[in-house]
Amino acid sequence: MSQPDAIIRIKNLRLRTFIGIKEEEIANRQDVVVNVAIHYPADKRATARTSMMR
Repeated sequence: MSQPDAIIRIKNLRLRTFIGIKEEEIANRQDVVVNVAIHYPADKRATARTSMMR
């Protein structure tokens, strides 16, 4: 029986960066907000960690 996926969530990570095509867009920093959910099999993570410790 497999375990459910583990989830890593990043919510409202605000980054200030240069984005754009036109010079005036590139010259001014803009805020970007990132929301990410990474799902991965929890049982495979435990196996990978165990093998790294050997």
